[in-house]
Amino acid sequence: MIHRILPRLILLFALIVHITSLHAQSVITSPGDPALAGAGVIDFSSPAPGTYPSLNISFVNFAGPSGVTIESLYAGNYNSTGQYLNNANAASPKITITFGVSLAAFGFNYGASDDPWTLSAFDAGNNLILSTVVAPIGGSASGEFIGIASPSANIAYATFKDDGGIWFPDWVLIDNLAFTEVVNTPEPSALALAGFGAMLLGLARSRRTPGRPSPVG
Repeated sequence: MIHRILPRLILLFALIVHITSLHAQSVITSPGDPALAGAGVIDFSSPAPGTYPSLNISFVNFAGPSGVTIESLYAGNYNSTGQYLNNANAASPKITITFGVSLAAFGFNYGASDDPWTLSAFDAGNNLILSTVVAPIGGSASGEFIGIASPSANIAYATFKDDGGIWFPDWVLIDNLAFTEVVNTPEPSALALAGFGAMLLGLARSRRTPGRPSPVG
């Protein structure tokens, strides 16, 4: 009987793995996303205002081709709440955010963009995990937030890059970077594999006739 059921079980297992892989990475658009439950937050209040070639805050490094700037000139506007980080006052078309630990998810408020910007997350092997484009929002202060969750592929660093446009290089600011670290629990595909193995073992045992020993040799 097992030889009849086995092909169907294999198909079911492949479907489970495919579905879990599709849901392994996702775009975050709210700091209230479940992927950021219990997240730590960097609010950029600790560094002195100024422009830095690169800037370390806790275990996170922020850098750009022309550096990054900490200021509070527009505090309370463009989705900022106090001091914020910007791309060296529009001199850098890309902000690179490098994490000193593996993350499962991160995200931040952003504002003042007049060009499309692309957020991309990468693992430690420089493999792209997920990328998403955010449309220009200009002077909006409606809480725009962008991030990426990837519990099955550890996030090592991210880039936020101006895609080009009439404002290139565009000015953008980010604030309140939220992050959650990787928790070492089995991935959904691993759990599915374990369950599949247990199912096969159960079927194999069920083929034996109760009370009669299995043939020897």
